[in-house]
Amino acid sequence: MLDRRDLGLDQRFATAAARNGNRKALETEIAGVLCTRPAAAWLSALDEAGVPCGQINSIDQALAHPQIEARGLVRAMRRPDGTSVPIVGYPARLSATPASYRRAPPRFAQDTRRVLGALLGLDEEAVARLETRGVIACAPD
Repeated sequence: MLDRRDLGLDQRFATAAARNGNRKALETEIAGVLCTRPAAAWLSALDEAGVPCGQINSIDQALAHPQIEARGLVRAMRRPDGTSVPIVGYPARLSATPASYRRAPPRFAQDTRRVLGALLGLDEEAVARLETRGVIACAPD
């Protein structure tokens, strides 16, 4: 499929152990060929040849997939400040115990002070030192 018969003769790739030991080199060789055609062309050719394959989607592509949309897996929740946050819903549909969505995800570092104080017993000064040194991040008050 790749039109690189030379790879099969290369001792670096002759056995599974050799391929594993030279994985980066093999990946580089394969990537050099794969980038010459669009992914859809490779998927079509592999499918026609009977090779099981599928596209690896980006997060945006995965969330926009028709199956995800049909199952209603992308939802929106509101934070207390009114910000709408997209979330991925629970994929299983359980009749007796359906998933519930009670709280939107917190902002980045929103709970750092509370967690370090309540669970680890750190006072504000200790938390401030960690933040100043770049060890942790805290959301603005």
